[in-house]
Parts: sequence; structure tokens; C-alpha cells
Amino acid sequence: MTESSSARVEVVQGEMQEWTDYSGASYAAGGPVLERLLRDALPSRVGSALAVGPHSAALISILAGTADKVTLLVRSMSDAQRLATELPDNVTVVAGGLDSFSADRPGSYDALVALDGLDRVLSFDSAGLSWVERLRALLSLGADDAWTIVAGAHELAPVNVLDARPSADRYADEEWRPLHSDTSRPVSHDALVATLADQGRGEPLAWLTFGPTSAARTVVAATAADPAGDLLIDQAVAGALATRRPLLASPAELVRAHARAGRLPDAADGSVVTLGQGSPTRDLYAVVSGGALVAADRAADRWTVRSSDDVSATEWGDQQVVAAGDRDTAQGSETMRYVEPLTEPQAPSPVVRTSTALVPAGVSASASVQTELLRLAEQRDIPAFRDLAARIGRYVETTPVADRRVLTLDDTFVDGIDLVPGLSGREWSETASTGVAAATAWYRFQDALVEGHHRHPWPHYMVGDDLVQTWLEMSGITLAEGDLERGRALADAIAASTPAPLPDVRTALADADAARREVEELKGHIFGLERTIGFRDKQLLTREQVIRKLRSGGGGTAAGAAVGVGSIGRIARRTAQVRSVDELTAGIKRVRTRAKRARGK
Repeated sequence: MTESSSARVEVVQGEMQEWTDYSGASYAAGGPVLERLLRDALPSRVGSALAVGPHSAALISILAGTADKVTLLVRSMSDAQRLATELPDNVTVVAGGLDSFSADRPGSYDALVALDGLDRVLSFDSAGLSWVERLRALLSLGADDAWTIVAGAHELAPVNVLDARPSADRYADEEWRPLHSDTSRPVSHDALVATLADQGRGEPLAWLTFGPTSAARTVVAATAADPAGDLLIDQAVAGALATRRPLLASPAELVRAHARAGRLPDAADGSVVTLGQGSPTRDLYAVVSGGALVAADRAADRWTVRSSDDVSATEWGDQQVVAAGDRDTAQGSETMRYVEPLTEPQAPSPVVRTSTALVPAGVSASASVQTELLRLAEQRDIPAFRDLAARIGRYVETTPVADRRVLTLDDTFVDGIDLVPGLSGREWSETASTGVAAATAWYRFQDALVEGHHRHPWPHYMVGDDLVQTWLEMSGITLAEGDLERGRALADAIAASTPAPLPDVRTALADADAARREVEELKGHIFGLERTIGFRDKQLLTREQVIRKLRSGGGGTAAGAAVGVGSIGRIARRTAQVRSVDELTAGIKRVRTRAKRARGK
């Protein structure tokens, strides 16, 4: 082992010079969710800890706050030199491969951390270790009772199945090591748990992760995932939609189907498994819409919130996300190089902001109001829809306007006969009246109805203000002038403050088909208008010709040609001078006689 010019950087065999796992198309394990999970799960005190693979500086700093000494193993020399300037003094950064590093340090560490998994721990000149052999090499570095945390990706996750890229563009490090063909590599939740249980280090404790496996948005304990409930399903869907890879279809439908079948682990993007005695953790860690990081425990059909922190304006560690696809430990690097910071949201909204004071102490695990409304709309059950709309109206009216709480139906849950707010904790920067709040909620529901191509019992042309007005009447809400316009503007502000998922191929095709139908309808409408305009043009032309002939003194018909404008004028004057009925009758006969002669000619 040689020592570099930096006192806190060491090098072992297998270091890579022109390489990085921290920028471009790659990013390191981190983010507020994994950081909070690690902070809670770590033992109260650790003597020495080892982290293998790329981890964010923020995550390693949390580890350094608990352990006396921390060693971080990365395979890139440039990454090691940069990290040495950002990490605490009790951290040593080593550049090289896991096979070389583990050769002379058996049993040296009290805690082992591999939240990036074990895919990025070998270089192109390392020994050809399988995944299980890498795991054994990692475990050999720890004491017999060492606390261990390992993450793994699920290759059958919905976002992987629906990935639009060819396989050559999806897998990491394919240039020198075909990871996806490693038969020992666990590719599901059950397989990862079973593989770690086989190592004889005690009973594993497992969590499911949703979102990119190196930057999870939602983490839920496997023991709390069944039955899932709408709140957990919504968070799982939000995590799956946080991917930035191009998709054939939205993963939301698959996630919800797995959850209804009691197979939510199969819909997760990855798993995190711990071995050994650690500290108590929570059943759920999630960044909810609005940017609040919530930690909650589940008891029967309720979630009890233990803590909430505002992370809306915080970058998720040091990782970067590729605009057209994300790189995680299973899916590999991207060919596109445009990157953007993964934030939630990227900048504070001037209208919608996060208030952890509005996060409730507990939330029902039952269905959300939006889910119930969509179900009733698809069933065309208008009476039940009207009854639930009336309950929504009473709920909006009883919510204090002074709270400035953002009311949306996807973040409102049915709790017995009551409706209760969800976990988002969003508030307006200014007061919104009851009418405006109700209009905003219904506009957001209409957007979900239209964008999701859901069936509903109303005419397809009844959208926009008319449909929202109908729903508000069902709710019993009285609107003031301008409430509808203000509600539409605030609904757009909510949409702007929430990162939108990338469009998928199926949705794009459906939108294109709807656009084609609309174009055909507009073409028919335009044809009708053009035909009507043509008829009117002909009518105007005929009238113009008559007027011109009348002005020029000519007649427009055979009778008119015979009589002429002048003759008509003379007859009119003579008629005005008639002194008896006999004279009038004689005048009429003369006119008829002249008309017959003109037709005869």
C-alpha cells in the first residue's frame, strides 16, 4: 500500500485515474431519505466504520459523526482526492478495488456500509469476483458482530421492465464486467434478504426503496408494507415516478397492481438490508409532495408521524440525475451527459411552500379522497360521488382559512366519517378563501382525471370551468366573483411546484391520438364554417348583382326587362293619380299585357 501526497488519501491496487462515480451520468448513494435512515439505524457508538462504493459527502459525514474512524473506499483516484477536501478529519479515503483492499484488513471494522450496493467496488483490472464473493469480501472486513447495511437493486422493478432503452445502455460497467449475467447477484427483495441471511450474521432487517436506488425517495420497512394502504401506495408511486429514465409507460399502474395483490416488495426499485444490532428505526421515511421529509410508524390502519423536516430547497446530497435516464446500481450509465441537481422541488415556490407545523400527528392508512372519487367516476355512481363531494365541501368549510393549508384531494384521506389532511404540510404564501381553496382542489382533481385518461360520467366536452362549477355545486360551496379564476391559478402553482415525471411513450401516444381526434373534429367544424361562408358569399354576390342592375336602370328578370325601372316608376306615379277603381283595374291589365308580351319575345 502506498500513500499519496494527501495525508488522508491512500491508494491500493485497482485505482482508476480517468473515471468518476460522482458526476456526469453517475451519482453516489445519498439524499435526505437514505441519510435519515442511516442516522437512525446506526448503533449509538461505533469504533471504526468502512463504507465501500460511492457515497455522498453528507452521508459519510453522518457516519463520521457516530464512528471514531471512518474509511471510504472508492475506485477513482480523482474522486478520492476531491472527497478528502470535503470530509471530516476522522475520515480516510482509499482509492482502489475491494479485492485488493480486503486482502490485508480482516476483521478491522465495527460497521460496514454499502448503501450504493456492491456493483461499483471493482475496477477493470480487479479479480473477477461474483456478487456473493464481493459480499463475503466485505463481511470479512468486519468483526463477527459488526453492524452491516447493504443495498441492492431489483431488476424486475416496474421502472426496469418499462425502461425504453436497449439493454446495452442500461447496465453499468458493461465494458469490462457484465453484471446482469452474474447468476449469484440477487435481483429481488426476497433474494437479497435470503443471500444476507445465508452469511450467518444473524436475522436480516429489511426495507423497500422506491425511486433511484442510490437516491431513494421513499423507504418503508418490509414488515409495514402489507397491507399497503393508499398513503403508502401513493408514496411508492411518487418514488417510482422520480426516475429520470425514458419509459415505455408510467410505472404507477404496475405499482398499484402489485400493492393490491399484496406484492408491494416486487414493485420496489430496490432493498436495504441490515445485519447486526443497530438502533431502532421508523417504518416509513419519505419525502412527500411539497418537500417535507417525514418519518412515521405504522400501527394497524394508522400512521403515526414521529418527525418531519423541510428538505424542499435542499439538494439530495452530491448526486446528479441525467435528464433522459438515471443511473443506479442495476441500470448502469447513460449516454446522455446533460445533468441537473435532484431537488424536491428544485427551488422554493413563491406561492406554495412547506410548513412542517401543518404535518399532522397521524394519518389514516385508508383510501385517499381522490382515489375514491376516481373509482366512483369510473363506476358512473353519481349519487355516491355527490355525497362525497358534499363531505368535501363541509371539510373545506371547517378548515381554518388562517392556516393557509393547501387542500388537494390526493392528500386528503377518508378516516371513518371524517376527512383528514395528508402528510404534505404545504401552505399558501397568502390567504386563500374557502371558495378559492375548494376551486383549487377540484381543478387539481380535474387535471388528474384528464391527464390520467380516466373514465368519467360527464360529457367529454364538459371540462374546464363548467365541470369544476358542477362539482362545486355538488359540494355546496358558494363562490364569489373571481374565485374560479383564482382557483385555476393556484392549481397551476401547485403543479409548477411539484416536479413532473418525464413523459412516457404510452402517454405520449395516447395524447397524440387525442390530439388527432381533436384535429379531425376541428377540421369538420372548419369545413362546416367554410361551407356556410360559401353560401353567404353566393347570396351576397346575387344581391350585389341585383343592386347593380337596379342602379343601372336594367331589370333582373324578363318581366323586369320589359317593364324597366323607368316604366315601374311611371306606373307608380300613374297609380298614385288613380281616381277610380276602374282606372286602377285598367292599369293592372296593361301591366300584365306588357309582361306577357315580354315573355313571348
